[in-house]
Amino acid sequence: MKTMDEMRQQLIDKAEDDIAFRSRLLAEPRAVVEEEFGIEVPESLELRVHEDSRSAVHLVLPPDPKLDMQELRTASGGLCDGCTPCW
Repeated sequence: MKTMDEMRQQLIDKAEDDIAFRSRLLAEPRAVVEEEFGIEVPESLELRVHEDSRSAVHLVLPPDPKLDMQELRTASGGLCDGCTPCW
């Protein structure tokens, strides 16, 4: 199974080459991720895709270190390892 970083990079690479894919990834991230990787994204995991521009840059913070790792794994259906930013 691919790591979160590998999956993220695959999505970014494909979105750079395919404008229709990029638009769909922005509009329907859950469906795209499920189709691309053959995994089910738990409903408890909110999945957002943001696009940087010349006037907006997004900073992604890692999960709150006070959260219990088991809580993170449960909420993400095992997708969150706690050490890399989630999507």
